[in-house]
Amino acid sequence: GMNLNYHFNPSWSVGVKYNYSFNDLTPEGKAMADAAEEDYAKNPGKPSAKYAALDYQKSEIMGLVNWYPFYGKMNLLDKAVAHFDFYFLGGAGQVTLLSGPTSTYTGGAGVGFWVNNHFSTRMEMRYQNYTSKYFNAEKDMDLAVASVQMGWLL
Repeated sequence: GMNLNYHFNPSWSVGVKYNYSFNDLTPEGKAMADAAEEDYAKNPGKPSAKYAALDYQKSEIMGLVNWYPFYGKMNLLDKAVAHFDFYFLGGAGQVTLLSGPTSTYTGGAGVGFWVNNHFSTRMEMRYQNYTSKYFNAEKDMDLAVASVQMGWLL
């Protein structure tokens, strides 16, 4: 994935997040999915083929707002000083699933550590929600997404 953030000031930024997922079915999984779809087409009222409900994610794009209420420094054994900022984020966008695109929203928090004036790392935990489909049914997906990111400040 890739993030692009524009910082208005040290406390606020807006950004865009894009992620691509390398999800795919094995040949056995594809055969099971095809059999379940064929069974559903023949008997939509009561299909009998056993098949895991899956509508996996292919990609996502979101607009984000970030708020950085805390900035600090840590002394690392009197050898160096590590700068960090704690942030909250919220956003919305679109996730593309196997069944097609659907809207999504997210919210969470993270901490960024500055290695030098241009390079940083971020550890983030966020909640994400979207609706997936399984034949004629829909299911709300409530996800906890954890990530470690690296950044370059221009």
